[in-house]
Amino acid sequence: MYKWALFILLIGAFSLGIVELFVEADKHQAELAEASKPEVVSSVPLDTVAAEAVYKQSCISCHGGNLEGVAGPALINVGSLMTETKILKQITNGGGGMPPFKGAIKDDQIANLAKWLATHK
Repeated sequence: MYKWALFILLIGAFSLGIVELFVEADKHQAELAEASKPEVVSSVPLDTVAAEAVYKQSCISCHGGNLEGVAGPALINVGSLMTETKILKQITNGGGGMPPFKGAIKDDQIANLAKWLATHK
């Protein structure tokens, strides 16, 4: 009797492990599908003058007047290193020593700035 109970318990644990494996695989597939969607940041056309004004007001002290980098990294070719969406997320959320600008700069200004920076390749 004891052996049968142990056998049933082991089969149950094994079954739960298999189910969990498939659930995690489905989650991973969903994440991959989400990541492969085309990235659309903003349908608003680029306003270079406005983007440069926001840059001068909020970014120049760390990234320099010519995007050369001072305390922060150079942004001269940031568009070849990061997508527009990644630039937008970096500006919004900060990270890696950069402060978040969500709330400090309007969302449409952040989107325009990201669009402008993405053109620097």
